[in-house]
Order: sequence, then structure tokens, then C-alpha cells
Amino acid sequence: MRKGIIFVALLFHFNLFAQHNDLLGVWENGGRFVEFFTTSDALNMKIVLKPYYRYVYEPTEHFSTSVTSVENFDGLHILRITYPRTKQAVYLPICLIDDLLFTSFFQRNDYTSSEPYLPEEYRPYGITDEQARFAMNRHDSPLYGFWTEQGSRDGILLYPNEAPKYFDAYFFTDTEYFKFRYWLDTLEVSSNQCHFTDTNNITYTVPRVLQRGTLTYSCVTSNSSILRNFEKGVYTLKYSGGLYSVTLTPMGAGPGTNAAKDTYENPKYPEVVNLPLYITEDGKIFSYGEPFLFKTEITNLDEKAREHNSQKKTPIEPQLISDELEFYRERIKELEDMVLKGNQ
Repeated sequence: MRKGIIFVALLFHFNLFAQHNDLLGVWENGGRFVEFFTTSDALNMKIVLKPYYRYVYEPTEHFSTSVTSVENFDGLHILRITYPRTKQAVYLPICLIDDLLFTSFFQRNDYTSSEPYLPEEYRPYGITDEQARFAMNRHDSPLYGFWTEQGSRDGILLYPNEAPKYFDAYFFTDTEYFKFRYWLDTLEVSSNQCHFTDTNNITYTVPRVLQRGTLTYSCVTSNSSILRNFEKGVYTLKYSGGLYSVTLTPMGAGPGTNAAKDTYENPKYPEVVNLPLYITEDGKIFSYGEPFLFKTEITNLDEKAREHNSQKKTPIEPQLISDELEFYRERIKELEDMVLKGNQ
């Protein structure tokens, strides 16, 4: 019986390690290191900050964590972080693509459309309904479909992430894109839908309300069923050396009066040119731009921090040098005298 218990324990430890294998190690970005390591069959996280122009590597507390892989999604995991002095743990979706860790990314969602179907009289002999739908609705772009933002733009923090006030959504056709937002709302989750139309007069239908934990987000106001506040434009994909890049060219806004203010970071609708685009192997998740963390070759983060902090560093030159500043004292005195004379 004891051997059976030992075998089960070893098997559990192996499964735990295998599940964490892609996450274990030291990751970094310009502002911090994040290390995931196991102790006593538990996953832990350590953050080392890089403050003061990266002069100092500053270790912080250890955090108890766990990670769960999401079935039927390549690279998608739920990271559970228990912060000190907090009662509730934080659940943060993360996506691992190669040696990159994303905390903000887009996931495929269901939608419906009014795309044309193949009439019976035009079908080749023996073709099935499924084959006919595929023939009429096949798409060349790996981005075709409806995507919603997941995770947190703030990344992994030293304290619990706040719930976002909104998150972005995209709908891509083979050439066009529509960008809109789901805003924090008090509406109840329902099966109600909203719709919009592309330049080919094809109508797409997406959920009016989406749920994130206990919170709900809506992409329309009141009981409207028409999506009005959105950015629309065209996009191009490039594929070279095994990597994608995407260019988004905004062409205008939806008919809503708040479309520009609610959707655009810059009201001039700047073009996004050749952003790196990362897509998981199953095509269900993508992210563009820079990942939150890169995997490193560091094997001992504590030793790395001690070595870095022991180095003598040349002080940064001040941006303002007092000896080279001209305060125009004489000119200021002349102006003061002129004001005094004018008041007499």
C-alpha cells in the first residue's frame, strides 16, 4: 500500500512539473524579471524590479501561484496568483508562444453572418451541405473572424490587477477590419446580439454583452442591436521567415457620435505599420506588438541580481547643468524696472 502511495505522489509531481515546464524559468522585460520555480511540489513566482535606470535589481516578495492549461487552446493558461495580505487570489489569463509570454492577447469568439450560400441548382453533383458552405465561405486570412481581448494590459504586477473599464474587440474579413470596445456595464448576460455591415453588404452578428468573471461588458448602449461606435479600415498581412506582420490602415469611424472618442487613442486615426503578429498553431489566439516578457537563459536570478548590484556604475550625466544655464537675470531686472516706472 505504501508503494502505491509513493507511486501516486511521484506521478503527481511529474504531472505538476510537466504542466509547468513551459513556464518555469526566468523571464524579463525592460522593467523587471519574473521567475517561476517549484518548491515542495508547488509553483512560486518571484519578481525582481529594475528601478533607477536599471542601476539596481531589486528583489521583491515571493508569491504563491498555480497555473492551469485551457483545453482546446494552444498556449493558453490561467495563472493564479496569491498576493500577501489579500483574501482573494487573482486569475490572470496568459499566452505562451515559443519563448514569449503575453498577458494581453485576442481570442477567437463565435459569431454569425449573412454570407451567401450556394443554391441547390448551382451545386456540383454529390457535394454535401458542409462542402457547399466551405466553398462559399472559405477565407484566405488567418485573422478572419471575431476576436476579443483577454488578460491584462498592465501585465504581472506586485499587487492585484484592477478590472479593466473596457476591452477591445476586432472583426476581420479577408481585407477589412472593424475595431470596437466592450465597456463595463450593469447589463445582465443574455443571448441578445448586435450587428454591423461591411462594404460588401454582408452583415455580421456578435454578442451584445460579454462576461468577465462576475462583471459584464457591453458594446452598445441601452437596448440597441446596431453597433455604431467602431473604427473601420483595411489591413494587410506579410509573412517572412516564419513570422507575420500586420499593417492596419484606418479609413473612418462608425455612425455613432462617440465612435472617435470611445475607440481611438489618437483622433487622427494613425496607421499601424508592420507590427509583429503572433498566432498560435491552432489559430485561436493572436497578439501583436511586443510581448510582456521574453524567456532568458538565466538559471540563478538571485546570483544575477547580486552580480549586477555589485558592479560600479558610472553616474548618469545630469540633463541640466547649472554652470551652462543662462537665467537672464539682467534682462529680468530691466523688465522689472520698466514695470515699476510704468506704474508710477
